[in-house]
Amino acid sequence: MAENICSCEEKLTWVNEYNRHYCHRCQKYPPTCSECKRDLSWIREYNRYFCTSCRRYDEPTKSTKKPKEDKIESHDRGKIEKEFNKLRERHQKGSLDKDTYEDVVKKMKFKDEFSRFWTIGANTGRWYCYDNGKWIESSPPQTLEGKIVKISRKRKKKAS
Repeated sequence: MAENICSCEEKLTWVNEYNRHYCHRCQKYPPTCSECKRDLSWIREYNRYFCTSCRRYDEPTKSTKKPKEDKIESHDRGKIEKEFNKLRERHQKGSLDKDTYEDVVKKMKFKDEFSRFWTIGANTGRWYCYDNGKWIESSPPQTLEGKIVKISRKRKKKAS
């Protein structure tokens, strides 16, 4: 029977927010099925992963990218940082008000291949990963999925 354990033999914890299991020892989510993209279960006796949804053994996938019709954008970390820095510079120069700046940065959340959420801190300019119910400063992978929010240059500063 499929147990909720990691390949490291640690019991997985259910994370309601992401609707997934998580291994605290490995600090990662289990791999996903190549067909349905759901978490795979580790079968200790066979030393293999099993998909309880598809009812078959499977090799884990490296990526959980959604089909193109979902219009998920994949970005290089450097491109995200470049766009963030442009936004931050506009805010610092006064051509973008604080509320708009913070609102746009708040919307710039990205997912990695293990469905972890990442964002850049509006005040710090540092990367943070959402882990175990809180944002932890960390270094993201090179490629992330999500939307880079851009605002037009014509937007005027709010009156004080």
